[in-house]
Amino acid sequence: MRTTLSLASKFQPAISLHGRHCLITGGSGALGSSIAANMARAGARVTLLGRDELKLKDALAQLQSTTAPPSLESGAEAVDEEGRRHRYLVIGDGREVKDLIAAERKIDVLVNAAGVPQSTLLVRTSDDEIERILGSNLTLTIAACKAATRPLMRAAPDSCIINMASLLGTHGGRGSSVYAASKAGIIGKQEPFKSLPLAFHKGSGLRASSANARCYFFDVSYRPN
Repeated sequence: MRTTLSLASKFQPAISLHGRHCLITGGSGALGSSIAANMARAGARVTLLGRDELKLKDALAQLQSTTAPPSLESGAEAVDEEGRRHRYLVIGDGREVKDLIAAERKIDVLVNAAGVPQSTLLVRTSDDEIERILGSNLTLTIAACKAATRPLMRAAPDSCIINMASLLGTHGGRGSSVYAASKAGIIGKQEPFKSLPLAFHKGSGLRASSANARCYFFDVSYRPN
């Protein structure tokens, strides 16, 4: 599927991402799709990863610009009036995420924005829900960082990893204990994420950081127009 996009936007990016490939997990969610849109407007070619294909299609349609030549990988594409392209890929379990990311020839920026919320007390949270929250918020982040190391190294020294954490990871909150623990795990694992690539590629310049997002007033599964 290919959709032609218009580049009508007053957004002025602070930096240029022309020629860069940005891969975003959780790209169909409100946070991930907003990050993707801003990166696209800055000139990046964006690949969205997510589990819900309908939401991925919607997020793809919101993108305003892309860069780089067409990808040979499968997945829907959106092409702007300058011939630049975005795409999305539907992911499943952690193993499939690893396969999809590792297959990329080069990644300049990896953004881990996948997130499953929690709004119940721990005693009322089912074991399945606990596994789902930890799996999407923490395990997927670790798996994506591991799988993206080689593609990111091909873009070094200008490549980077950005892991979206949360203030709940440091402050906690009522009815969010598992979610807070998953985000605390991202914050706590940040130093190993920084040193992991350097352990195999000394002096590579690959950077990693986490961002503690504040509370925003819409569900992470809801995407406003």
